[in-house]
Amino acid sequence: MSNSDNRISAAPIDLDDCGMAKAAEMLGDKWRLLILREAFYGVKRFDDLKNDANIPRATLANRLKAMVKDGLLEGMEYRDGTARARTEYGLTARGRATAKILLAMMYWADEYLDEGKTPLDMISGETGAILDLAFVGPDGQVVAAENILPRIHSNSRRDK
Repeated sequence: MSNSDNRISAAPIDLDDCGMAKAAEMLGDKWRLLILREAFYGVKRFDDLKNDANIPRATLANRLKAMVKDGLLEGMEYRDGTARARTEYGLTARGRATAKILLAMMYWADEYLDEGKTPLDMISGETGAILDLAFVGPDGQVVAAENILPRIHSNSRRDK
């Protein structure tokens, strides 16, 4: 039996209704992902972001403005001594929620691009245990990726 017998010619839902497509639209830019990475590690100031992530100044300014508008970051004014007021950027609740996405990308890269090597572990702040990413059912059981299936809501189906 050939694979052409099971050919799928289109995703089961339209791009406008797809959470994955919406997330890609908002987060799919390399610079946005790197800014979020920096923010997760606690880097908040413009020059520090620019230097650590090697982001061109104009690109960083544009992305920060857009990410504040999108509700991923919030700007907070600060002053060093008598210097003029500046803005540092912290994650909002929406920005912090992208941790699942960023960590999934990191774990994937560690396994498939770096042959299982990782420069750091994510640990529980409560127990110190090393964390792994997993799909977990309501009963607490881990579900293997190959056993995950989409269930399309009837109001999201494509017209046939």
